[in-house]
Amino acid sequence: MRRIVLGLMLALGAAQVAAAQDACPLPGQTKMLVAELFFGRATAKGEVSDEQWRAFLRKEATPRFPEGFTAFDAYGQWRNPATKTIARERTKVLLIATDESDKARRRIEELAKAYRDAFGQRSVGIVTREECAAF
Repeated sequence: MRRIVLGLMLALGAAQVAAAQDACPLPGQTKMLVAELFFGRATAKGEVSDEQWRAFLRKEATPRFPEGFTAFDAYGQWRNPATKTIARERTKVLLIATDESDKARRRIEELAKAYRDAFGQRSVGIVTREECAAF
């Protein structure tokens, strides 16, 4: 009997720890998927212009994430896996906080593909994490 009670107490304690870890620290926050996408601006035809970038956001990003996103300028570098050369270029970073769903994940992937296709890019960097947020 003591083993059963001890087992139940351990299970209850583990459940409380898991629930505390799942809780957000501030009132009104919910768990969200946060994605950072890194769009290199150098292309074989020159640099993606500011107007081209704004048009890309209007056509591709806004319809997929009408709730909003933040875009900012950055400078980055990456090593081409084929040639081993390091490319340095101006970059746009798009920060998106969205619901955690298969649909949202699919929209992020579609957005990266749309940029690769539109500007002949080899890749778009994507970093994702789960965070608490409120808007």
